[in-house]
Amino acid sequence: MFLRISFLLLCSISCYASLAVHVLGCGGGSSELDCSSYLVNQVGSDEYIVFDGGSMLQGYTLCQKNGHLDPKLSFTEFMHEHIKAYFVSHAHLDHLSALILHSQEDNPKGLYGIDSTINDLREYVFNWHIWPNFGSEGTYPIGLYEYKRIQPGKIYFVENTPFTVTPYVLSHPGDHESSAFLIEAEGEYLLYFGDTSPDAIEKVKRLDSIWSQIAPFIERGILKGIFLECSYPAGRPPSELFGHLDTTHFIKELSSLALKVNPDNPESALTGLNIIVTHMKGGEAQFAQIENELGKESLFGVHLIFAKQGEKIILD
Repeated sequence: MFLRISFLLLCSISCYASLAVHVLGCGGGSSELDCSSYLVNQVGSDEYIVFDGGSMLQGYTLCQKNGHLDPKLSFTEFMHEHIKAYFVSHAHLDHLSALILHSQEDNPKGLYGIDSTINDLREYVFNWHIWPNFGSEGTYPIGLYEYKRIQPGKIYFVENTPFTVTPYVLSHPGDHESSAFLIEAEGEYLLYFGDTSPDAIEKVKRLDSIWSQIAPFIERGILKGIFLECSYPAGRPPSELFGHLDTTHFIKELSSLALKVNPDNPESALTGLNIIVTHMKGGEAQFAQIENELGKESLFGVHLIFAKQGEKIILD
């Protein structure tokens, strides 16, 4: 009996070993049907958390058509039964618009963000002017979404899920803040970036600090993927990056990370690490240019994935 119980326990653990991401939206505009939103769970689990909410229904429908999600559940049913929390990197509309629109059909849950993000939601979104106040702060709050103010560098357990999440502050650009989230379940991690400026043009080197934090996880093989934006091809002047990475800065940032992981051999320091490219802007021709510019580089041995709406990415 003990052996049988132990075997079943091991099988149960193995079923939850990998993290999965359903891409509800991955673009940086201007298509309102494909903006940033990612649905994260453990393989085999029906408990999900959402990172950003730019486009949701369109991506959910595509995931159903592609066989990744239950085709019998409406999106409203899925929200009620399976989405346990939202994490918002910042309050720009391409990361928020679908969450706002679908809030009127949602059920109560936590909405997590750093202070500047929650302040923006309270003051400029859920305020009875732009939209009814479904938040838990501000004027006449309905309280559908309980604002969870999370502090950079601290670990938070996400209610009703196996996840912990650690936030980090990003520049987008200058004094404007975005955020990244380090997600963990059963000792496996993934790192999700909202929009971010490169360190090369910012006074505060926030990416360098994050690279220092996660380098040990890469050395130990427990960081399964990084979702990192690359909005533009090379050649844009800094004043026209608007708080984003282009391919040149994307490669420079991976170089900085590789040096943190293995300063003696950075060329292969990131071998096999999943790097998922997000937030590409400008339409199909520019998407192809970005893919071509990144694809020409060895990029320190990483496994480069270009996020596509409606796909499921298993990180193992």
